[in-house]
Amino acid sequence: MGDRERAKKVGLNDSLHGFDVEAIFEATIQVLLRHGAEQFTTTRVAERAGVSVGTLYQCYPNKQSLLFAVLERHLNLVIRAVEGACRENHHRPLETMVAAVVHAGADRCVRPARGRRLVRANLGPAAQ
Repeated sequence: MGDRERAKKVGLNDSLHGFDVEAIFEATIQVLLRHGAEQFTTTRVAERAGVSVGTLYQCYPNKQSLLFAVLERHLNLVIRAVEGACRENHHRPLETMVAAVVHAGADRCVRPARGRRLVRANLGPAAQ
């Protein structure tokens, strides 16, 4: 179930009682970066996003569902970027198309510093 479907299920639009779902996703990433997966809690996310835990639980009943939703959104962005690169490079030489697809995917997978820090923090020296 995507963000919109989840929000519609509980009678919400793109926000949780006036709070932007994007703010919750951004807070989720910030909490992961600061505290890591081991110390990740929905309470920290709610505090960082400026919403109550109860509001957060209306769409995401536990931290696994929240993390899944953030990952799902991220992967959908990667898919769209790769599909766009394929469309833009259709009928071009294979080498050109492959380079464009790899660049589009990599750009979405490891967004500037935030993404690299998250990868390094969770994978250690092997990711550097």
